[in-house]
Amino acid sequence: MEVAQAQLLAAEQDVIMRVSQAYFDVLASQDSLTFVKAQKTAVAEQLASAKRNFEVGTSPSPTRAKRRPNTTW
Repeated sequence: MEVAQAQLLAAEQDVIMRVSQAYFDVLASQDSLTFVKAQKTAVAEQLASAKRNFEVGTSPSPTRAKRRPNTTW
């Protein structure tokens, strides 16, 4: 009977450990998801800002950015 009780106790502790680990894994995944969503929002805002700057002409065009003044006479 004592062996069966010990086995039951070990099984209960194993279940508690696995459930606890799964719970903390879910919490970590939720934190990661929150972080990735915030990154996505920030990048979307940067893209929108860059598009607005390009539309109003405050951003250098790719061709103007590469041009250098001719300093040879």
